[in-house]
Parts: sequence; C-alpha cells; structure tokens
Amino acid sequence: MSDFLRKCCVHVPQRFLVCWLMFAGCVIPIMDRQIYFQAMRTMYVATPTEQSKSECPVMIKRRKPYDSFQNRFHWDVNLVRAITQASYIGFLISNVPAGYLADHYGGRGVLGAGVLMGSMATLMLAIFAVHGVVPLLITRLVQGIGQGLVFSSTHSLIAQWAPTSERARFVGIVRSGGSLGWGLGYVLSFMFKDKWKMPFYVTGVLGLIWFFVWYHFCKSKPSQSAYIKDTELQYILDNREGMADQIPKRYLQLPLKAVFSSRPVWSLLFINWAFCYVHYTMTNQAKWYAVSVLRLTDDLTDVLVFAHGFVLPISTIFWGFVSDYLVNQEYMTRTVNRKVFGVTSNMMVALGLLFIPLAGCSGITVVSIHVILSYIRGIFFSTVYANPIDLSPRYAGLIMALLNSTGNVTALFSREMVSVIDEPSDVFNWWFVFLLMVGQLAIMSPPYLCLGSGEVQHWNLPARRSVYPQAPEAVPDNNM
Repeated sequence: MSDFLRKCCVHVPQRFLVCWLMFAGCVIPIMDRQIYFQAMRTMYVATPTEQSKSECPVMIKRRKPYDSFQNRFHWDVNLVRAITQASYIGFLISNVPAGYLADHYGGRGVLGAGVLMGSMATLMLAIFAVHGVVPLLITRLVQGIGQGLVFSSTHSLIAQWAPTSERARFVGIVRSGGSLGWGLGYVLSFMFKDKWKMPFYVTGVLGLIWFFVWYHFCKSKPSQSAYIKDTELQYILDNREGMADQIPKRYLQLPLKAVFSSRPVWSLLFINWAFCYVHYTMTNQAKWYAVSVLRLTDDLTDVLVFAHGFVLPISTIFWGFVSDYLVNQEYMTRTVNRKVFGVTSNMMVALGLLFIPLAGCSGITVVSIHVILSYIRGIFFSTVYANPIDLSPRYAGLIMALLNSTGNVTALFSREMVSVIDEPSDVFNWWFVFLLMVGQLAIMSPPYLCLGSGEVQHWNLPARRSVYPQAPEAVPDNNM
C-alpha cells in the first residue's frame, strides 16, 4: 500500500498537497464554531418586532426554530454567553504554547492534535449538552483549546514548506479556509435544520477523516517527506529565507526579549488588533444589526453569511497571488507590499463602515456594503498575515500566536461591547459601535506604515554556542 501511494503521490507537488490539507484543517474548526452559533441562535432571536424602536419598516420573517432543541434547554442569556466564551478562553490557553511547540518540534503534530481534539469535542457536544451546563462548558473549553493549536502551527508549517516567492499565496489559501468554514457551517446547519445534532456529527467525522489523511501524507519539513521529489525538495530548500535546518535545536534559544522589543512586531500587533476588532464585530454582530435595526428578512440576512463565507476566501486567495506577483516581478518590495496593502485595506474598511448607519433603512445598500467590505478584508488576510513569516520564518508560529491571541481578545471584547447596548434597535447606539471601529482603524494602522517591515529580523537566527568544542590555545614551547 505504501509503495502504491509513493508511486501515485510522487507526481503531486507535495508543497501544494500540504498547503491544501492545511486549508482543510482550517475549514473544519470554523465549521465547528459556526454550527454551534447556529444552534444557539435557534433559541435566542434578536429584539422582537413589537419592542423595537427602529423606524425601519418591518421585514422580519423568522424561520421555524428547532422545537426539540428549544423545548429541552431553557438557559438565560448570561449562561449562553459563558458557554460561548469558554471556547475563546480555551483558544487563549493553548494558542501561544502551540506556536512555540510548532516552531521547535514541528507543526505536523500540533496541527493534527488540534483538529483531532476539536473534532472529538464537537462529536461530544450534542451528547454532553443534555447532561447539564458543566459538561457543556468543559466540552466547549476543550474545543477552544484544540482550535488554538491549529491556527498558529499553520504558519510554522508554511515557513518550512513555502518558497519565499510563493509565501503570500500559501498564506492566502490557508487563511481562507477559516472564512470558507464559516459559510459551509451555515449551509450545513440549514441542511439539517430539523436535526440539530447532525451537523455536530458530520463535522466531527470530517475532522477524524482529515486527521488520518494528514498524518499519513504530511510531515513537518519537506526533507522528512517520503513522497517529495528531489527536484521539488531542492527547489524549496534553495528558495527559503531565514531557515537553516542544519542548526541543532539545542543551540537555539527563544528570543522573547528581542521579539517583544521589536518595533515591526509591535506595529503588526497594533494593526492586527484594529483589523480583528472590526472583523469579529462584523462577523458576529452584523446579523444582529440587520434584524434589530433594519428588521430584514432571514433571506436577505443570509447574504451577510455569504459575504463572509464565500466572498472573503475568494478575495484572500486572489490577493495572495497578486501580492506574490508584484513582489516577484520587483514592482514592489516585500516591505512596501505589506505596508501598502495592509494599511490601505484598513482605511477602505473604515470608510465603508461609516456608510452602514448612513444608509438608514436600505437593507440592500447595507448588505451590499458588507459584501464589498468582506472582499476588501481579503487583502489584509493574504498580505499582513504573511508578515510573521517575513519577520522570522523560524519563529513564525510564535509571532502568529501573538496575533491570534490579540485577535481572540478583540473577539471577546467586541462581543461584550455590542451586548451591553441598552437599546439594540436604536441606530444612535450603533453609531457608537461603528465609530469605535473606525477610530481603532485610524489610530492603530499608521504605526505599521512607519515601523512595519517585510525583511527577516536579526533575531531570527540568534547567537548560539559552537557545535564543536573550541580547541585550546597553543602553549609556546620555550625549548625551541
């Protein structure tokens, strides 16, 4: 069997196989997250029409909820919020250690363990939900820990497998998996709208199948692959920056002081904070605005999920290829590319956000703006998220973990900011939400333009002890 697979798979460029399997590995955890949100939304619908203070005409047409699910659980809003946040907390617990482990011991095992853990938790989620809140909280925490292992280890693997000339497209493909998973999770929940447990079982089984394929075909380094051709291996090794496989791990030390004192890293954290705050607010709260303020039909609000789940991944992949082309053809340096694409994307999003409350009750206008902004956000994903590998290929997992952690904090923070709105149907209160997003984009993006970099930093290969013991100094012979 192994000989057959070796003969079959040797004709497939292994770096592309690893890339698309990482893409699938990002799809599955976000599908798990989306089907959970869809299950919760069947119990808790936004502001009722009769209590709404919105002046927009009523256009709400709610679908029939899952009766068995709604009759079984009677949780209050605070309890649902705690269950939701358990996953984010688990993500924060495992995210940074995952980046460190992937950088030093290989990303294959970390990524595989993350998807496996998340998939097992997803399979158990529907079962444990009927046994009380505490088992469900623990399951969601474990699911979050598994997801935290996934999204940092991918960058460590990309640093190993992607030639420098293909870096942005690798990042674009892999990061688009999360956005596509959001859309596919919604479609899956809609397909099984009368059987609420089925989406959990489907995504859980998909995760187990992916784990088997991943462990059989993929390795942490191209030099470890049994299926890679010598020509492809040499091409990868000759076209990587900042990677030196011959350096033993014991002679490398984690340059935490250098990382946390690096101006390019801090500017990257700032611009990512602003972007993620907007990204998660639009992803998690756009439908709430559409229902409570615009009072739209479910059919029209579904377009919001389409924008995030299908328009965004297409844009992310496309701009990844564009970015590589511009850099490879020397139309732009890598530093200029990351700065211009990242800051321009954020400024265009900031401008578009102001048009949402200005559009008033025009639901079609608001939805169209969301589609456009989803496309623009793809520019950021494909370029700025390649920057951790630019700065330090050897510690790309750690730097990406720091970005993921700040992004996850913004997800919690943005959700809480919207949930404390006194009157969610009052567009005046939503102005505060939009202006807060615009303000963060305007304040935190310019430092990246001044301090950001696309070059390998000096601490990527830190000083180390010599592999061989130093020879003793020669002692002069007085008899000569």
